[in-house]
Amino acid sequence: MRVVICDDDIKCCSNIEEWLTSYQQKTKVKLEVDIYNNAERLIQHIKEGYIFDFIFLDIELPEMDGVELGRIIRDTLSDRYINMVYVSNKTKYCSKLFELEPLNFHKKPLRRKQILEDVRKVLSRMHIKGTVVPCTVDGKKENIASHQVMYVESNGNMLELMLKNKKKAFIRGSLEKFKEEYGGDFLFRCHKSFLVNYDFVQSYETRFFVLDEGTHIPIGRKFSGNMKKQWMEYVLER
Repeated sequence: MRVVICDDDIKCCSNIEEWLTSYQQKTKVKLEVDIYNNAERLIQHIKEGYIFDFIFLDIELPEMDGVELGRIIRDTLSDRYINMVYVSNKTKYCSKLFELEPLNFHKKPLRRKQILEDVRKVLSRMHIKGTVVPCTVDGKKENIASHQVMYVESNGNMLELMLKNKKKAFIRGSLEKFKEEYGGDFLFRCHKSFLVNYDFVQSYETRFFVLDEGTHIPIGRKFSGNMKKQWMEYVLER
């Protein structure tokens, strides 16, 4: 997991980096930690193709505040969910953060326990949703994150994956094998020909799921027995 710390407070950056290094040594989890002391340098690297999974972001940065930087990150890396944790000496900015859906907000001074709990939470999410799927997109071989798949449709021995960015990807195999290898706890078999990603489901109906962008995914009679219960349990845990 690649972690970014963006803060002009050198001591704060040093503390977080030290806690993450210690956690990595004890757990053997591989963490790549990059530190940025201003927003402009990070933005430039993102434009050059730099990607990451998790950011500890100070709200009060020189020249550009962390809220605006958060918007740029969300817009520029829209096909990749970035886990954000905001930090600040003040709490007055909290109301501005809702639209960015941060994982957490911590008031300085930070505590080791807070930071490591955030890390564990993100690692848990990535363990569930971090699998990379080798497939074909627009005739080219690509690796995509499985949590970007909205649904999978079986067509003979070929699977068609509808992605979050509205592109289609293709991979050979069966729905059962795909679910086993890439599905984690978010892709569910709802029909003999479909897997659906519950993260993109807007509503559950008796015979179909409605996805956020309006697509209807059928629910087969064979799978309908405990589908509603399964869906509700997922919603409550999400």
